[in-house]
Amino acid sequence: MIQDLIRAADAGQSVYITDLHALFGRLPDSESHDLAVVIEMLDGTGLRRFDLRIPRIRNLDHQERTFIQEYIHAEVYNIISALGGPSIPIRGARSSRPSLAGFPTSLE
Repeated sequence: MIQDLIRAADAGQSVYITDLHALFGRLPDSESHDLAVVIEMLDGTGLRRFDLRIPRIRNLDHQERTFIQEYIHAEVYNIISALGGPSIPIRGARSSRPSLAGFPTSLE
């Protein structure tokens, strides 16, 4: 699946973040990791959580892992550009944390 997306992007085809979000959101639990992106609102109203699902990274090659990392960055960029926030921790579900070593965990 991810190689198909990479090939499409390399061929100059559009790979939209909204399509990736929907595609990854339909993955079964056994094939995915759940992430929570939490931002501290600039207006002092507290925290706001955004849930993301990504494919399991255990068997992904370097190019595929990079694609998933760039997807996470794009999602976070969209959140920041819409809402701002002084810090944005990214948390994986407890069961996914060992597999997610090396992936971004916060942006400050």
